[in-house]
Amino acid sequence: MEYLLADPQFFRAIRSTSDPLKNDQKVDPAESRQANAQPEQPIAPDPDRASIEEQEKALYDFFRRLATRRVREGKYKTHDLVELVGGFKTHEKQVSINGLGPIHLSMSQFAVLLVLAAHARTLQKLSTPREIKGGTFLSSKEILDEIDAWRKEQPALIGPEDKSSLHRAIFDLREKIRIALGNPNLIETGEAGQGGYRLSTPAFNIVILFR
Repeated sequence: MEYLLADPQFFRAIRSTSDPLKNDQKVDPAESRQANAQPEQPIAPDPDRASIEEQEKALYDFFRRLATRRVREGKYKTHDLVELVGGFKTHEKQVSINGLGPIHLSMSQFAVLLVLAAHARTLQKLSTPREIKGGTFLSSKEILDEIDAWRKEQPALIGPEDKSSLHRAIFDLREKIRIALGNPNLIETGEAGQGGYRLSTPAFNIVILFR
């Protein structure tokens, strides 16, 4: 929805102008000529409008600093905006990254990305279709266990059933993100000795529209 900010000076100018078809008062021609001869006065800038613009700029700067700090503190590889849309029973399964896309996903790819997205939001105590607890990274086994548990509640879910198919789904996801001009590091692998996977962007940047 768009909101139009109207200049109060504009409305005052309208109210001060009478409609000759709706006004029964007679206007003296001499007065009319004198009024028309007066130079047009410039409209002073509206301080309210300037104040709104300053507030918008301040909010923009605040959220930019907040996003930068979260990326630095979380040691994320990106600060991408991720929107995951779809469900296990819907034909639509897709993700948009920074407005690019949509990137269409297979059921396995969608299931893996959904688990990673839900895990990221759970860690920050944000709303999610399913709470998925764990450490900073989810191991391959944890991802497979979560998909299996979700499948018992949602039989329509068809996802990876072993590590080989899970790794293939992650490889394909990264490739689709790269082709869409996104950053494949969005799906981050843990360091040697730690392993696992996570969505490498602040959880507040992740939106899940589960249907």
